[in-house]
Amino acid sequence: MKVPLSEEAAQAFAQRFVACCNRGDIEAVLGHFAEDCTFDSPLAEKYVGTTRLAGKAALRAYWQKASAEIKDVHFDVDLVAVPWPRVSEPCSSSIGCGSAATSSTSAIG
Repeated sequence: MKVPLSEEAAQAFAQRFVACCNRGDIEAVLGHFAEDCTFDSPLAEKYVGTTRLAGKAALRAYWQKASAEIKDVHFDVDLVAVPWPRVSEPCSSSIGCGSAATSSTSAIG
C-alpha cells in the first residue's frame, strides 16, 4: 500500500535528491528514479544525442558524460510543491512524480 506523500516527506525527498547531486554521487541520484523512468533535458542532446532519456541506464550515461565535463555542479531547493490530491511514494516519474521541484545553477539540467 502506498502512503500519501506529506509536505514534510516531499521536502525531505527534495533535500536528499539535491544532496546526492551536490556530492556528485550518480548512483545515489539514480536511486531516486524508477528503472523505467523518463527524463527530459535540452542539455542532454550535447552529451548523448537526444533530449529525452528513457531508463536508468540512459540517465546514468548522460550524467556520467556531463559530469566528466562539468566539474562545478550545485543544486538548491527553491520550492517543494505537493499537488492535490497528494501523490504517493515511490513512483516512476523522473523526479518524484512532481512532488519535488528543484532548480539548478549548473549546466547539467
